[in-house]
Amino acid sequence: GGFAFYSCDALTSVVLPTSLKKISDYTFWYCTALESVVIPDSVTAIEEYAFEYCTALESVVIPDSVTSIACGAFGYCDELTIYCEAESQPSGWDGDWNGDCDVVWGYKGE
Repeated sequence: GGFAFYSCDALTSVVLPTSLKKISDYTFWYCTALESVVIPDSVTAIEEYAFEYCTALESVVIPDSVTSIACGAFGYCDELTIYCEAESQPSGWDGDWNGDCDVVWGYKGE
């Protein structure tokens, strides 16, 4: 749930379970050593500030199943490139979901 790994600065990688439906508010906020996260196809929502300040995170793939991303979900992840399977930003994604991160649309795992 929300705040589960809040400010866990020793966490370096996460593989989320395939039963997970959403990544709650502030779940990985300020996990500054987090380098790798795998978001399963079961996830439909990423809530506010879920990965904000994950400054070591360099890439993440967001599956097509994600229909909602809240404000600041990937804010201040300065080195992050986000690979989205969606061809363009879904209407349920907040306008400020990615901060200044680079986004690649239509990612097919190449």
